[in-house]
Formats: sequence, structure tokens, C-alpha cells
Amino acid sequence: MDINWLAQQGYEVIGIELSQLAVEAFFEENSLDCERVVTDRFTIYTSGRIKLLQGDFFNLRNDDLSSCDFIYDRAALIAMELADRPRYYAHMLSIIPRASSMLLITLEYDQSEMPGPPFSVPTDEVYRSYGDAFSVKLLESNEIVDERPRWRKVGLSALRESVFHLESCR
Repeated sequence: MDINWLAQQGYEVIGIELSQLAVEAFFEENSLDCERVVTDRFTIYTSGRIKLLQGDFFNLRNDDLSSCDFIYDRAALIAMELADRPRYYAHMLSIIPRASSMLLITLEYDQSEMPGPPFSVPTDEVYRSYGDAFSVKLLESNEIVDERPRWRKVGLSALRESVFHLESCR
């Protein structure tokens, strides 16, 4: 829903998704015709203001995002296991245009109750990992375990969703 909403607001949306099935399902579920082009790094699906790059996030380069001044990370960081996150942060910082800002959504829970994904990303990790390049502001943080019954079913006793605004200071 986020991608469509942003495009309807007049924004050019570039998304990255590993799963070909998820990309194709997005266009089908939203009744959008798309053009598909295969490159050496990605399969690129385009429809109007929406361009989805299907492939490995770590193949994304700064020239792919050169026109972006706003990044929305709704599910990329929380898809990364703890051991992979230092590489993720380093790669993000290398590809994000200098004068950009980001909206980041994280989940935090007792990782011993559910192995993930999505994975728990503590608030202090966000400040530590992005604090040198961005002014990090926690916009909102809410307990959401009871809003979605599946979280209780998988064994979570608590689940906190946090939204951060990161403003570039590079």
C-alpha cells in the first residue's frame, strides 16, 4: 500500500525486492501493467511512477539512487539478521545520496521468543549505526503485539514498532 500511496502523491518510487514472486504479486494485486527489463544486476519492473528492482540489495549502487532525496526503509533492515546488519548499514551509507533523509521503521522484541524474520532491531542500534551520518529522531514508538494476532501466535509477549526520521548531516 505504501508504494502505491507514495506514487499517487506524485513521487517517483524506486523499490528493491529480492523476491521475484513478491514483485510480480505487487503488480498483479494492484492491477498495474508493467514493463519488465532484465539487466546484469536486476530485473526492473516499471509502471508509471513506480520502478521496482528485483534482485540483491547489495547489488544496489549509489547511481541507482542518485535522484533520490528520501529513503523509506519499511522492511529491509528488519529482514537482516544481526550478523548481516553491519554490512547492511555500511552499504546503505555508501549508496544514499548526501542530501537525503530517511523514514525508518523497526521492530523490537525478545529475539529468544521468535528467531525471525522479521528480526528485532533495538533503538540504540539505530542511533549507533546511523548517528554519525544522520541526525536521528525517534518519531513514534508503540507496543503493537495485540494489534496483529499472529504475533501472539508465534510466541511474542511484546512487540514494539518504532518510526525514525533520519536527516542527513553529511
